[in-house]
Amino acid sequence: PLAAKPFAVLAADLASVAAAWLAAFLLRFNFQLPDEYLALALRSLLWVVPVYGTAFLAMGMYRGMVRFSSLPDLLRIARAVALAAAVVALMAYLAQFELIVPRSVIVLSPILSLLAVGGTRAAYRAWRESRESRDTGGQRRRLFVLGTGEPGARLLRELATSPQWQVVGAFDDRREAHGREIHGVPVLGALADVERAARELD
Repeated sequence: PLAAKPFAVLAADLASVAAAWLAAFLLRFNFQLPDEYLALALRSLLWVVPVYGTAFLAMGMYRGMVRFSSLPDLLRIARAVALAAAVVALMAYLAQFELIVPRSVIVLSPILSLLAVGGTRAAYRAWRESRESRDTGGQRRRLFVLGTGEPGARLLRELATSPQWQVVGAFDDRREAHGREIHGVPVLGALADVERAARELD
């Protein structure tokens, strides 16, 4: 079962999906939505939202923490939205409605959903990092990263936006890495040079 916080994130995502679905109808009719299509848009939310919710859960969107959302999380969201959009399109085609859901709504709503769901995560992460930076008085602790292979590069990428830590340099025994930059962080030398660099930093 979902914990309280992931459940809140799911609820926010489904609200974004509902808003995107209604916005797609509004855009289709240039914000002059006929009453019959407004009724169709609201009635269809009863099955569109559960479809998206099922796809979000099936694709594992709530395994990670929102505050650490990154490119892999965005790709997972995109796959979940694509799956849900395909199911919605199929259901809209098979359903015997008095009015047909416009094709432009079928195309536009997943785009708006992806922007809304992904955008809220990006905004939340930016807000958290900004708040944490204020809480620490804007002072970040300086540190070195040892190793610039794949694990080190991932660590540098994550620390690049950290409000608590400032990476001032990296070290690696591979000579070809010396003098280069990884995610904006200079590779200052070999591991044997760490002690000297620490003294200079102090």
